[in-house]
Amino acid sequence: MKRSGFNWGIFLIIIGAGFLLHQFFPELFMRSGWPWVLILIGMGFAMGSIGSRQGGLMIPALVLMAVGGVWLFGFYEDAGAVWSHMWGIIPAAVGLGMFIGGLYDEQMRGQHSTGLWLFGISLLIVALSGPGGLLRTYWPTLLILVGAALLIKSRFDRDTPHVAGADRAADGSHVADEIKTLKDE
Repeated sequence: MKRSGFNWGIFLIIIGAGFLLHQFFPELFMRSGWPWVLILIGMGFAMGSIGSRQGGLMIPALVLMAVGGVWLFGFYEDAGAVWSHMWGIIPAAVGLGMFIGGLYDEQMRGQHSTGLWLFGISLLIVALSGPGGLLRTYWPTLLILVGAALLIKSRFDRDTPHVAGADRAADGSHVADEIKTLKDE
């Protein structure tokens, strides 16, 4: 219950700060109020995630902030061009959330590399696939590079040192073999 109060406290402080900013700087929110609401709610999730050490909350936090940021950017730029990249920005936000959440949440510790890969690949595809993007021409090269990376990684995984006993049967049948060997000696 203590953590819940902390999370709500952080959430209310961030929302209150947003409304206070609106009071003093209304021009920030004139045309673009809703994106700021999403960004502030995302910040609330992020602070709650860090405060409660629940890394899983960082994923919706960054997705909300990304959607709000893209929406906000769309008010000042060509909205169609901005929204056309949303399909790749959301997985990038999820990957970054997995990576950041894994920094302080023990249960998400194993998702570091997955999150980083998802983030990097998503941003790369977004960068290369825009108008005049290189992905339209060179997508086979990207497939070749990813395939080569997987082959290299699998080669290094095979070269890892052998752990004694890792090949033994889980059912304990190796124990009977060892006892028989000891008796024969």
